[in-house]
Amino acid sequence: MNSKIKKMLASYGAILFLLACSSNSYGQTQLEQVRQSEFRRNYNNCLSGIGFCNKTELTAPQLEAVSRGEIQRNYNNCATGIGFCNASQLTDKEAQTVKSNQIRRNLNNCSSGIGYCDRNLLSVNELETVKKNELHRNYNSCISGIGFCSKPNLTETQAEAVHKSELKRNYNNCISGIGYCNKSLLDGNSSNLALSHQPRVNQNQTYSSPQPSAQNNSTTYAPSAPIQNIGPCAENGSCYGDISNVTDLPKTVPVDGYYRKDGTYVRGHYRSHR
Repeated sequence: MNSKIKKMLASYGAILFLLACSSNSYGQTQLEQVRQSEFRRNYNNCLSGIGFCNKTELTAPQLEAVSRGEIQRNYNNCATGIGFCNASQLTDKEAQTVKSNQIRRNLNNCSSGIGYCDRNLLSVNELETVKKNELHRNYNSCISGIGFCSKPNLTETQAEAVHKSELKRNYNNCISGIGYCNKSLLDGNSSNLALSHQPRVNQNQTYSSPQPSAQNNSTTYAPSAPIQNIGPCAENGSCYGDISNVTDLPKTVPVDGYYRKDGTYVRGHYRSHR
């Protein structure tokens, strides 16, 4: 074998050796990258309190940061009332803040009727306000027919208004065919029931039988005695068939009484269809 061939084989051997070393080094770098990524994920889990956390793989600075995060999360849970709270980890100042928040949340729950309410935490004035709110909510439930209604807790005036509202809702259900209809609560006068769908005539407007006109043979009307009002009337005094001052159309659409956002009560009434 001549020297030229020997040199070529030596060169190929050196190249193969370098490739093998490079491949081995590249594999070790990938493994190291994966390992570092696992360390970072574990630290993030420990720091956030979400996911599996292996504290044995944390460095001393990381372990200290994780401990501070756990203390802060526990305080947040105690202060908001959401999540597990270990009161023994709170400082005296933090415990006072947490107690104040608990009292405030309890008052909101009692006042709104939403959530757990511990009346033992209420002051005398707060308890009186809560009772008034409960009576107000009860009246709203009774007058609207939505939610639980305790009629014994109503005043005489409220009970009367609730009874009228119930009769009106029952009548509307019977008329529309939507919802429960108790016919025993309806007016038993068949003539009134038959006329209930007809527009009510204005008291100041009167008519007599038609008389032919000599000029164009058209029909004209002459005044006569006033006609009695017909049709049901609403809480505010408006009645079915009244002529709207805004649209000049008969009021045929019943509107139940309701409360505005500012607490003002709007009595039930009739309106035109537009």
